[in-house]
Amino acid sequence: MNRMLTLAVALCTVACWPLAALAADEDYVSDYEQELNALYQASGECPSEVTYDVDPIEAAVAQFFYNLEETPGRYRPDRPKRKIIDLDRKPLPQLSYSGQIYGKYSDDDISELEKWEKELELKLRWGDWDSYFRFSDVNAFHNEEDPFRWEKGRLRWRGEDATATLGSFGQLFGRGLVLNMYEDRILEHDNEIEGAKVEYDLGDAELIALWGTCKQRDELTHSTVSGARLSGEIARGVDIGAHFANVEFPADTYTVDAPDMFDYSLYGGDLTVRSGPVRLFIESARLERDPAEFAGSIIDQEGDTGKAVYASVSVDGDGFVVGAEYKDYRGMLHPFGVAPPIRRWGEAATSDPTDDKGYGVFLTMSPFQDGSSFEFSYAQDNLHAKGLLNSEFAGIYSSPATRKTSWVAEYWYVNHLLTKHNIKKVTLNHQLSDDWTSTAMVEHEKIDPGFIDQYTDMIYELELAFQSKANLAYTLEKTGEAEATDDSWGIWEFKFKPDDRQELNVAYGSRREGITCSGGVCRLEPEFDGIKVDYLIRF
Repeated sequence: MNRMLTLAVALCTVACWPLAALAADEDYVSDYEQELNALYQASGECPSEVTYDVDPIEAAVAQFFYNLEETPGRYRPDRPKRKIIDLDRKPLPQLSYSGQIYGKYSDDDISELEKWEKELELKLRWGDWDSYFRFSDVNAFHNEEDPFRWEKGRLRWRGEDATATLGSFGQLFGRGLVLNMYEDRILEHDNEIEGAKVEYDLGDAELIALWGTCKQRDELTHSTVSGARLSGEIARGVDIGAHFANVEFPADTYTVDAPDMFDYSLYGGDLTVRSGPVRLFIESARLERDPAEFAGSIIDQEGDTGKAVYASVSVDGDGFVVGAEYKDYRGMLHPFGVAPPIRRWGEAATSDPTDDKGYGVFLTMSPFQDGSSFEFSYAQDNLHAKGLLNSEFAGIYSSPATRKTSWVAEYWYVNHLLTKHNIKKVTLNHQLSDDWTSTAMVEHEKIDPGFIDQYTDMIYELELAFQSKANLAYTLEKTGEAEATDDSWGIWEFKFKPDDRQELNVAYGSRREGITCSGGVCRLEPEFDGIKVDYLIRF
């Protein structure tokens, strides 16, 4: 009997639900004014037409949250708790911070410079705002000393569709033919500017606008950079970008009495195509300049238009990747653009935007199922007048990394600035136990300068590592060059990381002078003989 009664009630409820909802539609409200009016009408304590500027429920919730947004829809006035749960709200912003303290000591017998360096990095965040500050006198080169100063500072706001930055920042347009501003502390390269930047998300497109200045410590006046870029997807897998920039910077002949300045206008565009396994990128740029009689180059004196083209394509197949690059630069040199290089060798991975053209091809393949791989590459570049040809070939084999013992064999043949380099290198890695790993490397380089006798360079390196906490390495460099003041350099290096927050590095011995390249920029790292100690702690 009870079951029959329950079933009858359920059937009646289901059948009558639409009618009841329609009849009681006036009992539902869609905003808080209707809600409070309905409640007061039911109680008879207030006139039927009352307007309230603030919902008491939302006013109470707003003490703990901000950016309240009601969930669209209709709800019953006697269920305020459900309304609160349905609200889409963000917690109140809280100030958070992080950073690091870095200290460094070095004593170089060659430059006779002893340095105590320090650095403080601080990051603050509050809601949609974040900031970055750096106070430092650290210089990566042991024979150069910097003053302690406020080195970097940035304030940034991130909205739903826009980001605004005020302070120090870098920027890359395309691949860098027009603008490529960044900091590389290992090379002591820094062409970032201080100013303002706005980035706006337009859905399928993005707009960037910026303005700023830059003044190096050895310059008498500052440089100015302004520019904008619009990029987006015009079809599935097809992106385009267009950008322009104006760059004004002091000439080498700049003095207070003769404030000679270069003023360049740059324009560029790029195309990116992604179709299945194919990736294609093409960028073209122009530089407009006025004739400058004070300039040291014929290009600037005559006001020639600079032109640049860079292109790359790659095909990703089953177990292989093959690709090619092309560059053609002329008259594009300025302080805030770094054109992409074609060559990969560590002492020649750079390009000359003034006069440079070339191409490169590469192939990476893994023909076996064991995880081993082969890499081959060839590249060459040359002046437009074909007066100097540089080329390189590389072949690299990597054994399976999953085995207890793995190794990498490299062969490089490089023709760079009329000097030929024949390089063979082998790196052996052996897992001693679950915690200990050993590494050995041998590099043999035969050098033919062309105008003096050939000679041989050798590099030996041994390393012992305990997990990711400690490393002990010894590097020995030897040369057979007759004119060298010393035919060997040896250095011990110890690295200790007790946890994720701390790092200690100690180096003692001597290191040979050498050219280091990264991202298209090269610097000459001077010879060192002495001790270096640095310590980093994060908070």
